[in-house]
Amino acid sequence: MSRLKILPVFLLIPFAFTTFWSPTPQAQVCESKEPHLALQYLRRLSLDLRGYLPTPNEAKEVIKAQKVPEKMIDTMLDSPELLKQLRDYHRDLLWANIGTLSFDNDWRINKGNGKDQPYWSSYTAELMGRPDTSCLDKPAEFKDGKPVTTCSTNKEGTKVCQEGYVMVKPYYAPDTEVKVCAFDAQGRCGKNLEKCQVDNAKTQQTITKSLINQLVMYAESLYKSKRPYTDLITAKDMYVNGPLSHFMRHQMNTLDGISVGDMNIKGDIPVVAFHKQEEWKSVDRGTLHSGILTMPAYLLRFASNRGRADRFYNSFLCKPFQAPPGGLPPGQDTCHKEPNLQKRCGCKYCHATLEPAAAHWGRWLQSGINALDLKKFQSFNESCAGSRVDRDKCKHYFTKPSHPDEERYRGYLKSYLFLTDRMRKNVDEGPIRLAKQSIESGAFSTCATQQLWTWFSGTNNLHKDTIQEIAGAFKGSKYSMRTLIKTIVTRPEYRLGRLHTSN
Repeated sequence: MSRLKILPVFLLIPFAFTTFWSPTPQAQVCESKEPHLALQYLRRLSLDLRGYLPTPNEAKEVIKAQKVPEKMIDTMLDSPELLKQLRDYHRDLLWANIGTLSFDNDWRINKGNGKDQPYWSSYTAELMGRPDTSCLDKPAEFKDGKPVTTCSTNKEGTKVCQEGYVMVKPYYAPDTEVKVCAFDAQGRCGKNLEKCQVDNAKTQQTITKSLINQLVMYAESLYKSKRPYTDLITAKDMYVNGPLSHFMRHQMNTLDGISVGDMNIKGDIPVVAFHKQEEWKSVDRGTLHSGILTMPAYLLRFASNRGRADRFYNSFLCKPFQAPPGGLPPGQDTCHKEPNLQKRCGCKYCHATLEPAAAHWGRWLQSGINALDLKKFQSFNESCAGSRVDRDKCKHYFTKPSHPDEERYRGYLKSYLFLTDRMRKNVDEGPIRLAKQSIESGAFSTCATQQLWTWFSGTNNLHKDTIQEIAGAFKGSKYSMRTLIKTIVTRPEYRLGRLHTSN
């Protein structure tokens, strides 16, 4: 990402004085070259690594030393401000924006404020005979364990039966009490409303924010604990905070618009109170998982297997998929009738690579969270291979061929369509296979170097031999992110910027 960098006046003074007041400008500029460049370098480092300009004391120290001391660089690399820069970097790298994602379902409390008007759900109100009407603003009465209702006729002539409210300590603010219509509090929401989203309390937005943070803070945790950066795409652990702990334990299976499968988690989800957004606990995941590539936000942000593979190729291989020179053949061309995208004219330039790559997520739900249960969903289901199938039981299987070449795949998981036997290993082994291949080939280290160089320098013009040199040092450090960043910011190409010239 390119950043606008404006040199403050106090850093310009040494250069301005020697340039404009010296009787022999050329000689004086040469003499003042090192202090001037050192100050510019300090400024660049501070902005890139910490996000703000250097202090006057730091500038004085650099002027005195005629250089930026290595200790000063190390201090910046170990600063909490760098962690924020890394969060911003990975947020951009992963397109980690799921702000438009909706967890809508019938389990939402979408009316009232819990104070002068009790919380209530329009869905429950419809079921209980008070369409689009709140309960009474008075304590509920009970008979045989059920709320007592008072019935009347509204202006439209409709009979409306209303109950009173009960006081509840909600899961998102357990130290407070709110009014909740008795039928809502007794019904699907469970104890302390634990199964319901509450619109007025913005619980949905809190969960969405936490899902994004789960991705970017995982990268931060690798840096802080000095773990290899390759863990970003291969590790089996992840972290949950209060909102995610509550969501995964109580609300995940209540969603209507998002499919939920096997979490593939070892043990139980750690219990963290919903309101503790800054408390993160580790979760040990199963063999199917592969770093951030199988975390909920990644799966939801890229809701198709092709989308997941495409983002992987862009973010971690630096190989975006592009249309062939000249574009695609005309729409009326008969070659478009080829059902296999790996062979179809024009499409094959991308899909010959994209389809096998997408197959690595073949056991992960599309438009959903988590994996398909390995025991419940075999690669082939004979009951889904006939002409008449149960749509619900076979929704993850290919059941409707539209071309003779597709017939042989009837009854297989949808991800198996047009895959060779060799490619089927991608489905069985999952994203971890793709991740490991990228590391072993060196593509991961090379791309990480390119991406970080572009982020810090604002350009992508680093010579490929230099990229390989830096990537080699990165690999030699056992993929230390700190080593990679330090190598980049101490290179002459970064230090001198546009003044650098290659030999």
